[in-house]
Amino acid sequence: MSQSTTPISRLKVSFENILRSPFQLRVVVGVILLGTWYFGLYQPMVTQTLTMTQELGTERKRLELATTIEDLRLLTRRFQEKVNQSSDQNEVVQYLMGGIRQRPIKLVSLVPKSTSELGVYKLVQVAISVEGSYTNMEALMRWIEADPHLFRIEQFEFELARTQSVSDQQDEDGLYSLSLIVVGIFG
Repeated sequence: MSQSTTPISRLKVSFENILRSPFQLRVVVGVILLGTWYFGLYQPMVTQTLTMTQELGTERKRLELATTIEDLRLLTRRFQEKVNQSSDQNEVVQYLMGGIRQRPIKLVSLVPKSTSELGVYKLVQVAISVEGSYTNMEALMRWIEADPHLFRIEQFEFELARTQSVSDQQDEDGLYSLSLIVVGIFG
């Protein structure tokens, strides 16, 4: 009688052969242990490591952004008291006129230009034309640039106002004309 070999019986014979051979048993047990370690321990750890690396990268970007925001807030606080907290550009113009009037120079014209936005602040441009001596003009420009209200001279033209007479040529401080465009920040 011949017995047909079924897949289960073949598997049983193979399993018995492996159990009888120490070398084959070691290989099978080693492969099973390696597969269990790889899929049971290593793959979850790799997945967890990748997830943590991505989260760490995100948190580092958030920390960098928070540091930048804090630096900008500190910088803003340092200059907050220097920004003129007026609500109108006329107050800025009046402040400039008051500074010009303190000097012995003649105000020829003072024309406010357009205002523009710079974040929460506004920029005002003022065209100023004055006449006076060189030293007084220099003092005016130094006052504008060093003023704590954050004014900046965008453009200036300096020229001789009119020809000097013979008696004026002996004086180094003749009459000069100065045209300025001043930019100021106000709140």
